[in-house]
Amino acid sequence: MRFAILLPAFLLACTADDGDDPADAASEDARVLVDRGTPAAWWTPSVDTTWTWQLKDTIDTRIDAMVYDIDLIDAPDAVLDALHAANRRVVCYFSAGSSENWRDDFDALPAAALGKLLPD
Repeated sequence: MRFAILLPAFLLACTADDGDDPADAASEDARVLVDRGTPAAWWTPSVDTTWTWQLKDTIDTRIDAMVYDIDLIDAPDAVLDALHAANRRVVCYFSAGSSENWRDDFDALPAAALGKLLPD
């Protein structure tokens, strides 16, 4: 479920227009921008929004918080579904471009893929 949302966004970001299509030049001025909404229309937590931050172990969905901050990789889909069914907002932690030695796939990373240590 989580990856079903991320994959289309990633693929869309990876597409490129090389500009070689003659139709592109003819329709350059006719392109229409798509309104993606304005920041005012996006959800923004208020100062009294309650949060719980649970990145390790079993996620306790009984906590009466409006927002749950959980690990994207380790959280089971059933937990995400339960939180959404309870009308909770979910924020997911993930690390892009760094290695985390507690992850199941860490040992599969070739040494050449590991760079310098991040500062504490």
